[in-house]
Amino acid sequence: MAKKVDSQKAKDAEKARQQAHEALCRRCGVCCHQKVRFGDVVVITDVPCEFLDTATNACTVYPERFIRQPLCSSADVSAATGTLPDDCPYVAGRSDYVAPLRLEDHPEYEPGVNALFPERLAGMKKPPTSAAKCSRSMQRQRKSGGTTL
Repeated sequence: MAKKVDSQKAKDAEKARQQAHEALCRRCGVCCHQKVRFGDVVVITDVPCEFLDTATNACTVYPERFIRQPLCSSADVSAATGTLPDDCPYVAGRSDYVAPLRLEDHPEYEPGVNALFPERLAGMKKPPTSAAKCSRSMQRQRKSGGTTL
């Protein structure tokens, strides 16, 4: 009987841990957009995952997301690979975190154009180091050796 009670307590504790972890998400939807790499810089595009409801920023296949969308990754994996935005609660307070840039911060960005034509997106220059935000992120990525998607 004691083993059964301990097993249930462990299950309850794990469920509570998962709920607390999920509660960190603000449902901004940014992490559910495609990312591209410009050399050592990761850029979040304006192309949402096909399963992201852009009106609610909720995943329409959440319980099956890793099966239905092979590019989907957990918050922990996304944090480890530098693909969460810098204001994401999952990376809050991490001084070593190197956030990706947002495509709309790139000076050659044209809403709905670059993302729809990969050859244009691939031809865009790296974000200039003169822009303060781009510069800080690029410097951090260079120091850390870059990230992988």
